[in-house]
Amino acid sequence: MDFKNGKNNPYEVLGVPFGASIEVCKATYKSLTKIYHPDVFVGEKNYAQKRMAELNAAFEFLNNPKNKKSFDEAGEQANHNQYGQDFEPENESDEFTKASKILKEKWEFACEYHPEIVKLYDDLKALSSETSFLFMAVIVEEKLYESARKIAGYLEDQFLISKFGEDTDLQTIAKYAILRKEKDFAKDLNRALKILGEGSKRRILIKLVSDHPDIGYHALRHASLDYLVPDDNPHKRENSKQETALKQAKARHKSTGSFQVDKPNYGWKRPAKIVSIIFLSLIALAIFVEL
Repeated sequence: MDFKNGKNNPYEVLGVPFGASIEVCKATYKSLTKIYHPDVFVGEKNYAQKRMAELNAAFEFLNNPKNKKSFDEAGEQANHNQYGQDFEPENESDEFTKASKILKEKWEFACEYHPEIVKLYDDLKALSSETSFLFMAVIVEEKLYESARKIAGYLEDQFLISKFGEDTDLQTIAKYAILRKEKDFAKDLNRALKILGEGSKRRILIKLVSDHPDIGYHALRHASLDYLVPDDNPHKRENSKQETALKQAKARHKSTGSFQVDKPNYGWKRPAKIVSIIFLSLIALAIFVEL
């Protein structure tokens, strides 16, 4: 395979985000090659041999620091790393599914000692099953349990960058939509960014919120970009009506002077008053007895 001239992409061969760390590449490579081991592989032997050759070539290339650095820099200059991977959650890797089953026993054992990795895994899976597999592979293959939180954060960032670019607003919007299972919205965002680029961010978001008025409105509000929501959006119209009604109500109260001010609560003074009365009564009784 020709990686040096850019005809083939070693990251795509391994199924990892562009520019993934060597630890992620290595763990993924080790997990995938276990699938095609002659003792466990069931299927066409020629395919297994071919796939093993591809995995070996991709990892050997990336495992060379000079090769990896050159390929990453060339990709950044050509802007290949941004929006380079399609967001297709329905086309998840069958290889990763098989590799997960192989890792399952060690993973479950590790969870007994590091229960925190369960939630990290589940949170990543809500975004992408493939990303959650990468997390499992790195943790198990490289025994990096103590660094699990850091690795999970890194993989989430890599996933969002590879699908939606480096703009944090776009990442926030994409994540919000995916977690709410609004995959069509996320797919349209991914496609628009791949074709138009991040420079068209404003136009992309306005078009998306028009095509997806419900999730678009809430996603842009979540990212504090609700000023981009068109005025004819039903949610924005309703919100404007409520704000107008509130302003009118305040104006009426101000003009009529009918402000309701809560009276201070002096209930705390009652016990002291009662004590004073009792004390004065005792003094009066003492004087009367003396007389």
